[in-house]
Amino acid sequence: MHVRLRPDDRALPRRLGKERLGGAQHTVDAAEKPDSLSRLVPQQSPIISTLPIALPKFQRIVDDFIVKLGERIAEMHSAHMQGDWDRLARLAHWLKGSGGTVGFDCLTSPASELEQFARQRDASSAGRVLDDLSALADRITPVTA
Repeated sequence: MHVRLRPDDRALPRRLGKERLGGAQHTVDAAEKPDSLSRLVPQQSPIISTLPIALPKFQRIVDDFIVKLGERIAEMHSAHMQGDWDRLARLAHWLKGSGGTVGFDCLTSPASELEQFARQRDASSAGRVLDDLSALADRITPVTA
């Protein structure tokens, strides 16, 4: 299932990735960096790992990642505020690889962008993408209660 974009969004160039929302697979294709991911995917939609979370082994992996993600997002904000671009780039690189590995493909592209902006020392763009990542992380749903 594809998310329908408004006519003013049709020129958006990048592929934002796949998210599993409410049990349905959604793919968003775009051609230009949007101001916010919230324009493309409703903020209230939970994000659920695409791993087979019915298996306890995968439940633990996903839940452990979610805890670590919260810690790493806080570290990213700290690095950004301190202008510690190398640390921010390393953390973004970690998220770029690990997010998709645990079934959260929607984190890969923004994490890659954050890594690039950190390497370029572009505080404004890095802050915008970091806010987008924080909003996505807030929507990630733990497997166990």
